[in-house]
This record gives sequence, C-alpha cells and structure tokens, in this order.
Amino acid sequence: MDSKNSEYFINQYRSILNVNQDDLKAEMLVAKNCALNLNNDFELDTIKEIAKRNTFPNTYKLFQVALTIPISSATCERYFSCMRRIKNWLRTSMEQDRFSNL
Repeated sequence: MDSKNSEYFINQYRSILNVNQDDLKAEMLVAKNCALNLNNDFELDTIKEIAKRNTFPNTYKLFQVALTIPISSATCERYFSCMRRIKNWLRTSMEQDRFSNL
C-alpha cells in the first residue's frame, strides 16, 4: 500500500473506482496502521480483516479492482504465437492447385 503506486493505480482506474482520492488515501493510511498493529506479518487474514466492506469501503473497492485485473498478457501472447505458427505452416505447405485458386 505504497502512496505513489496507489496514486498511479487510482488515476488509471478512476472511472471504475468512483471514489474520492483523498478519502481513499486517508483510509489506506489507517488500514496500513491497523495492519501493522495487528501483527508484523502482512498475511491474508490481515488483508481480509482490512478489506471488510463496512470498515473501509473505499479500500474494499480498490482491492476488488486490483484483484480482478489480470497480472500479465501471457495467455494472449501464447495464442498469437500459436496462430502465427499455424499460419506459417499453412503458407509453406500450400500446393500449386490451392495457390492458383487464390
């Protein structure tokens, strides 16, 4: 819950979050202090406690959006790579009859 990174995230997804940036920053600061006071290890149970909708509603929205965004585009890249291999194979295996019908 870094202030600089969260600001960038909030600006990117402002339309989805629909929260006041100052309120969210204040909530995140309080949530971070609560988490550090609960225990030194920032574990899943601590995040679950913080992410309760009625306690920190803006932070809850932030977590909700952050957890639904895909981490990488590896699946898409694999798909396009596979398609490229298939297309190359089809181009190289094209016989004269098929080629002349194009």
